[in-house]
Amino acid sequence: MVICIVAAIVFGILGIFSAKYRAYAKEAFRCAFRTVTLRKCDTGLDEKIKAKVTASTLKYSPPLARAIHTHFTLISWIFVLLMFASGAYTAVSLYNYFAFGNCNGPVSGEICLIDVMISGQKFSSCGTAGVQGNLSFPKTLNGHSLGNRSAKVTIVEFGCFACQYTKKAEPEIMRLVNDYQSRVYYVFKFFPASHANEWDAAEAAECASEQGKYWEYRAKVFERQDELKQGTGVLFSIADEIGLNKTRFSGCFYSNRYLQVLNATYNEGIASGVYGTPTFFINNRTFVGYTSYDALKSAVEEELRK
Repeated sequence: MVICIVAAIVFGILGIFSAKYRAYAKEAFRCAFRTVTLRKCDTGLDEKIKAKVTASTLKYSPPLARAIHTHFTLISWIFVLLMFASGAYTAVSLYNYFAFGNCNGPVSGEICLIDVMISGQKFSSCGTAGVQGNLSFPKTLNGHSLGNRSAKVTIVEFGCFACQYTKKAEPEIMRLVNDYQSRVYYVFKFFPASHANEWDAAEAAECASEQGKYWEYRAKVFERQDELKQGTGVLFSIADEIGLNKTRFSGCFYSNRYLQVLNATYNEGIASGVYGTPTFFINNRTFVGYTSYDALKSAVEEELRK
């Protein structure tokens, strides 16, 4: 009986930790081996399991118990197929995580997924790009902003300076803000997505803001994004390039005085359900991953018509 395959796996695992189940495991493996070689199980384990399951179900629902007794083989096959499908999906997800850093493989939908902490260990979160309805609009509008705060449409972006898809979306969102100007209010919130020197880049941008050059600095960071992998030297090079006061910039950068501010935007993103960058909120509409200008514009237009 095919149920012996499931029993062999379950009792095999339990047998590692308890001698009580090793005899059952041995019996189940014998039954499973005969089953996969198209021979009848001769241990009687399948009938024992069938009788036990039927008897347990009978206490709660006699009709269901009869159905299980009648279709036990079919039900067993369904459980076996589900078990193997689940195992295969888990194996693929683990392979993708170690090979590509995410659960979806080399093409994860133009989104940089974050690392989450589970029991003190880092795991890459899994998610997909596109329109999402299970995220909540952030509780504050803290962040760097453009446009009119009293505008009918508010656009909030959670982005990462080291994420290639945040960079790809940058000209789209800047074009949108420029086209609609006072009719929209745009807020950018830093959200780290597991890249090298992303926190340093965000702190450097905050330090540039002290000298009134946040947006200019930010544009240069995206322009030279690939250099972030080589270290923080590029951040000081950009500061020189746009004419920042070196002493003020360096003192600010090494003080880490904006770390608490950046942590606050990160925690706000987590509370909103953000799992990757870029993520856009256009009023109550949510777009995860790189989103084209046309898609963003369409959402803005619909919100303006309300």
